Amino acid sequence: MNANVEIKELSEIKLIGITHIGEFENTSNTYEQLMKWASKKGLLNSSEIKTLTIYHDNPRITQISKVRWSACLIVNENVITDSEIRNISIRKGLYAIGHFEISPNQFEMAWEAMLAWVKINGYLFDEREFFELYHNDNKTHPKQKFITEICVPIKRSENMKTLNSCVQSYKEQLEIGDIQRAYKGLIEYLMGLKTHFANKYSDDFYMGHFNQGYMDISYFTFTPVALRNTKLKIGIGFNHEKMQFGIWLGAQNRQILKKYWEIFKGSNWNKYNISSEVNEGFAIVEYTLVEIPDFDNLKLLTEQIENKALKFIADILDALGEPS
Repeated sequence: MNANVEIKELSEIKLIGITHIGEFENTSNTYEQLMKWASKKGLLNSSEIKTLTIYHDNPRITQISKVRWSACLIVNENVITDSEIRNISIRKGLYAIGHFEISPNQFEMAWEAMLAWVKINGYLFDEREFFELYHNDNKTHPKQKFITEICVPIKRSENMKTLNSCVQSYKEQLEIGDIQRAYKGLIEYLMGLKTHFANKYSDDFYMGHFNQGYMDISYFTFTPVALRNTKLKIGIGFNHEKMQFGIWLGAQNRQILKKYWEIFKGSNWNKYNISSEVNEGFAIVEYTLVEIPDFDNLKLLTEQIENKALKFIADILDALGEPS
C-alpha cells in the first residue's frame, strides 16, 4: 500500500478520551463529543492538536459488538475529567509504525498489511496498545484521505538476529553473486508470465499489478471476469522460501474473505487445500502449481503453470456456481 514502515521506541503518551463498545460507525460522533468537551476546557488552543484511536480488543477474536475502542486527544499532562471523559495513556515501548495516506475504506487493508509486515520481519506482537494516529482532517484533504500512522506494539523474539548481523550475512551472499542473478531471473520470468497471460486472456480476465514482495512471495492477480461482482480474486505467484509456484483464491477485504472461507469450509468440497484459518496467508483456497520448477526449460514451465492455473480457476468457478 506504498507504506513507509519504521521501528521506533515510543515514550509514554498522555491522552484524554472516550471509550466506546461496539460498531465503529459512531467514530465521528464520539470524536465530536470529545472535541466539544476539550474546547470548553481550553485544550484546543495549541496548533499541534493530534487525535488517535486505541483498539483495546482484537476484532479477529472479539465480536465487533463487544470490541472496546477509545477516541483520544493527546495532552501534555493529566487533566481533571468528568462524565465519560477519562485520562488514558499509551505505555512506552517498541512499535512498528506504518505511515499511510488512505481513504476511509482502506483502513482494514492497511491494518492487515501492518500485521503481515510484523510477522514477515520476525517480530512478535506485544500486549500494549494498538492505535491509529491522525495527522490531518480528511475532510480538508483534496481526495478526502487520512494522513495517518498505524502503530503496532512489538517485541523482538529471543532468537531474533540483529539487523546488523542479518545485513552482514546478506552482504556476504551478495558478494558471491548468485542471489542477484537468481532474483533478477525469477522476476523477469514472472513479469513475462504475466504478459503472456495478459496477451492471451485479456478478454476473459482482469490482470492486476505485479507485486515483487519482500523476497517472500512475488505475484500478480489473474481474476476471471465471471468473479466481477463477488469481490474475489485469483493470485498466481512464486514462493521464494518454498521455491514453488502457486495459485490461490483471495478476496478484496476481510469480510468477503471470511464469507467465502466459511462457505468452502462448511461444504464437503475438497479438490484443493482450504486454509485452516480465515486469515491464514489471506487465502481461502490454495494450490501448488509446480512443486519443483525447471528454470532451464521455461517454455515447459509456462505450459505447466498455465494448464494447472486454468484448471484451478475452472474448478473454483464451478464450486461457486459461476460460468467458466
